[in-house]
Amino acid sequence: MRKKWLIILLTVALFIGGTVLGVTATFRVDAVTIYSSEISQPAKAEAEELLQRLEDVYVDKSIFGIKQSDADDVMAEFPYFRITAFRRSYPNRVIISIAEGEETYAVEGANEQGEYFILNGEGTVLGIRADSDNRLDGERNVLLKGYTCEGVKGEALTGDVALVPTLTVCGEISTALNGIRGNVRHVEVVARTNTEHGIVLMLQMQEGVKLYVYAAENATQEKAALAVQAYLDLSVSDRMSGSLMVYDSLDGEVTTAYRPEGGLPL
Repeated sequence: MRKKWLIILLTVALFIGGTVLGVTATFRVDAVTIYSSEISQPAKAEAEELLQRLEDVYVDKSIFGIKQSDADDVMAEFPYFRITAFRRSYPNRVIISIAEGEETYAVEGANEQGEYFILNGEGTVLGIRADSDNRLDGERNVLLKGYTCEGVKGEALTGDVALVPTLTVCGEISTALNGIRGNVRHVEVVARTNTEHGIVLMLQMQEGVKLYVYAAENATQEKAALAVQAYLDLSVSDRMSGSLMVYDSLDGEVTTAYRPEGGLPL
């Protein structure tokens, strides 16, 4: 009788073990699928490399134990892309949707070869390359001139005291005008903090008028908002030329003035 029960128990154990092995095999990832929104030609090759890296991470792993955080670690090496959706498709597939990040700025002088730091709107380095035009649509990125910076792909650009005020002012313009590349040609550091007027930024607007922000390191957000409003208040003809300045008046208030003849106003 004891022998009979032992045989039954062994049979049940073998059945359970076989079932577990079968389920485990069935629910192991054997494919990773990437869906992408519109991407540039250079991004297609990067997306293929990204897919290979993600397959290395997920293929042959149990679908029940996979995590998006593993994909996030890989994505950190591909700063142009961001994950927009992540899901398991049972029994054995991982589906990841990605989007290409938008280039916004090109910073002169990335290296001795004259290449540019290519940044997104937040100032993260997307890449370093010889040309400054937007790789998705071929139009120009906003050129940042006169900055001395250091940058690593995938990290925020650093090294210049004028950079944060610049990104703040440009961010306000981008928000108010639904984008900055169609409104600003380039931004230039005219002066730095050791001058009478602190950091002075000059934004060359597309129509022709030059927008100057004085002491941009102080009350930056306020000056940025006022600069946008002053620009919007200009007539169509005034936007074609001249200089618009945002500065601290003698009584400490932030104010604006327009100079039709142009030139450096102060």
